[in-house]
Amino acid sequence: MSSWTGIPELKESYRALGALRFWLIMAMTIAWIGIGAGLAIALDHPAAFGSTCQRKCLIESYWFSPNLLRDGGVLGYALFAWLWSMPAAIAVALILRLRRRDPLNTRIHPQD
Repeated sequence: MSSWTGIPELKESYRALGALRFWLIMAMTIAWIGIGAGLAIALDHPAAFGSTCQRKCLIESYWFSPNLLRDGGVLGYALFAWLWSMPAAIAVALILRLRRRDPLNTRIHPQD
């Protein structure tokens, strides 16, 4: 069971990955979030593209994201790519997982 704070899980990840890999993953995660936040703030997305949402606007961010391609310029293209890269990565991971012939290696083979 996971803890409320997540600290024990972070400690376990640190032990499993080692210091270098752990901190590289943490730095890349913070940078990824920072890039997306910076682009969204610079473009005032999604409010500048028609949204009236004030809080918890993830669905509206995706709903208004096609407007980034039409009106956003280079920063708009970058934010569109940033927004849709995570769902695309999840979809690719799921497809690859489903395409594996024996994903959990749990089949019982009869003896001949």
